Amino acid sequence: MKRKAVKREVRKKAVSGKAALKPQRREVEEQRTIQAKPEAVFRALSQAYEWQLWFCQEAKFEARPREKWKAKWEDGFSAEGVFTVLDPGKKVTFTWEDALNPKPTKVEFKLQPVGGGTVLTLKHTGFVPGPKGTKALAMARQAWSPCLENLQSILETGIDLRLARRPMMGIGFDVLSPESARGLGAKPGNLKLTGVVPGLSAEKAGLRTGDVLVTLDKREVTYPGKLIAVLGKHTAGDKIEVTFLRDKMKQSAVLELSPRKMPVVPWDPKQVIARAREAYKPVWEEMEKTFSGVTEEEASTPEAPDKWSMKQVLAHLSVSERDNHQWMIWDILGEIPNTRQNPTTAPERLKAAVAAAPTLPELFARYKKDAEESWNILLALRPEVLENKARYRRIAQGILDYAEHAKGHLGQIKRVLAAVRKT
Repeated sequence: MKRKAVKREVRKKAVSGKAALKPQRREVEEQRTIQAKPEAVFRALSQAYEWQLWFCQEAKFEARPREKWKAKWEDGFSAEGVFTVLDPGKKVTFTWEDALNPKPTKVEFKLQPVGGGTVLTLKHTGFVPGPKGTKALAMARQAWSPCLENLQSILETGIDLRLARRPMMGIGFDVLSPESARGLGAKPGNLKLTGVVPGLSAEKAGLRTGDVLVTLDKREVTYPGKLIAVLGKHTAGDKIEVTFLRDKMKQSAVLELSPRKMPVVPWDPKQVIARAREAYKPVWEEMEKTFSGVTEEEASTPEAPDKWSMKQVLAHLSVSERDNHQWMIWDILGEIPNTRQNPTTAPERLKAAVAAAPTLPELFARYKKDAEESWNILLALRPEVLENKARYRRIAQGILDYAEHAKGHLGQIKRVLAAVRKT
């Protein structure tokens, strides 16, 4: 009798012990306090453009209940689902489907105002038992934390941490069209360097203006997205191999990736314009000095067959500013189009620009006027755009970057003039 009683007691304790061990919750739950109004957080959670700023690389949807959404990431991962709740300033809910999940899961964001900010609560639920569901749950737990960290950074500072933490090569480039690629022995989409930043990894590894990137870390580089994907898998200090074309000859080098320094962007548009004027002034003065005494025939003569003339370089600078106007407007409207080719190097556009401003002085004046228009767009931004730190930062930084673009092409203009007068 005693033995049976002891066995019953042992069995009872064992069952009691198992009951005390609560099963791990099969959900993701995160909470963050963000220094932005609930309305701004809601926009970031419910607009395709905003998703691309903090969450994914490509998003397509119109935010309406029962509307389908699709998103893609630079590593090839993709997901989709359906919006179920869109309560402005309060709640966003949607289903989630991807290749790892055997059935749809549920993502819910709740927003609660606190002071001048917002308490954001995320819940991702519906992961099924079993190996596949467990793997999907683990990946979701790993992914959501940095995503929400980036959402907070975007809303509070305008800085995309995915970019800020990505190492640098220190290059400027153009995407080669099929015609340009053939002339260089490259592939369409390869990146032709328009400049290298002194002291950063590309320059230290021996790369220079005119080189064409072929592979990076043994991965083919066609179009900027692939370059970004490779850099996104590395950190500053990593050493990787780069192969490139120079005068149609393939070469290789090892470069050590440089840390990225995020530029300081003034939050006052007038200060941005003042910095832009200061940066453009010596470039334009040097251009004007270079053009002094240049004949129209010299200005129209290309450096070599299949290369640009001085007028074509100016035309490129002019249409680049005009394209910048369009990109600024896309930012203002909250939409970013995807393009695989550089529309500012299309021969038809350069020819049309030269036809519209046929003399060198006219073309130079057109280019400077286009730059002024870029600045005036910034000055004309509506309050709601100025308050969106990520959009404002992109627009302002683009204006400041174009001064460096002009500086790079000033060297090209001098080289073209020297080649023309030599012949």
